[in-house]
Amino acid sequence: RWQLRHVRVRDFEEIATLFLEVFGHPLSRALWEWKYARGRGNGVVAARNGALIAHYGGMYRDVMLCGEPDWVFQICDVMVHPQERGVMTRQGPFLLTAATSAEIYGPLGVGFPNARAMLVAAKMGLYSEVGQMSEVRWQPSAPRARLRTRVAVLERGNAANESSVSNLWLAMAKDLRCGVVGVRDWAYLEQRYFGHPHNAYGVLLVTSRLTRKPLGVIVLRRLEASCELLDVIAPIGNLPSLIDQARRFP
Repeated sequence: RWQLRHVRVRDFEEIATLFLEVFGHPLSRALWEWKYARGRGNGVVAARNGALIAHYGGMYRDVMLCGEPDWVFQICDVMVHPQERGVMTRQGPFLLTAATSAEIYGPLGVGFPNARAMLVAAKMGLYSEVGQMSEVRWQPSAPRARLRTRVAVLERGNAANESSVSNLWLAMAKDLRCGVVGVRDWAYLEQRYFGHPHNAYGVLLVTSRLTRKPLGVIVLRRLEASCELLDVIAPIGNLPSLIDQARRFP
């Protein structure tokens, strides 16, 4: 009923059409290449009579797993054509593409499926719930300068900044050595935030005002009515100072 295969470069137009039908907004070639090109990601598609009707993709993510370097398949762009969504069985397009991706790109993966997909995949033995996401909100604080800390824009091409990020990441990884944490080194910042084709992020370095010692990096994204704290690179003990600085940006 369906034919499965790897995603090919010439599939982009069909993938973009499916993306628009499923999510209601366009997928640019630049964003698609940012996710998948040059070995950063991969995917499996399902076709019926030569027409693409499902896509299961993901990006490779370097992690530290209990203090040891490893990698996971970070799942994204899971799409099934609206006319095929009713087939949520072991031989349906969603489960076939998901299971094939796990076999090829696994064994470790991470993602945030919706409730229906999670239920079906768990029944089929494909996914297991390992945790839950929580959203934390803070009210903006006074924008005045802080007595103990200061913040500056992190500059690309600055050797001192790269060294600071490297040291902060090593301290963070040490604090989280008993769990799993995504690598947050300079190369990660370059690809994830500086190199994003559409979004603009504020990548800021927080330092001690007295000693000038780097305390951490915060990544912010301004929305219409709020500001998102997207990422941090810091030893755990420095998080209160970083959050305090982030709250200055309403």
